[in-house]
Amino acid sequence: MRELHVSYQGVKSDLVDVTQHYIDSVAPNSGLRALILVEQCEKYGIPVSFVLAQGEVESHFGTTGLSFRTNSVWNVGAYDHYNISDIRHKYNNPNDSIKPYLCLLDTNYLNGKTIEDLLESFVDINGNRYATDKYYESKLNTIYNHIQTNYHIDELQSRLNYYKVRL
Repeated sequence: MRELHVSYQGVKSDLVDVTQHYIDSVAPNSGLRALILVEQCEKYGIPVSFVLAQGEVESHFGTTGLSFRTNSVWNVGAYDHYNISDIRHKYNNPNDSIKPYLCLLDTNYLNGKTIEDLLESFVDINGNRYATDKYYESKLNTIYNHIQTNYHIDELQSRLNYYKVRL
């Protein structure tokens, strides 16, 4: 059992390191922290690579657009025509936006769907799109595939889940 725990911690450390490296390579000034992101993705059972891809598309991890002022990395509740005063979801730092985003994703978007479904058509349970950009899924797919191919985050997350199940 101790060996499994050590293996689990080692893989988790690797996953956090690779995830932080990716965030830093895209947005060196982002306050988003991989440890919090990985732990929350683990709690919700959502692939880290998908969350990273969407965070990059939405706001370069909280460093561009309104998200820079709201600290809402995934722009939850921010619409194209909104001003900063119109947005209800504002956070003290980008890490505070992780849990609400994952909860929304889990409840309203992944409810009965897979990540692959969202990559094809990113709509919620009522058929509403996450973004108005008609190329949103294409952009998301490009980044998601880049992360999978070059960073192997899904592989690390699968290994983490393997050890977690056995603990």
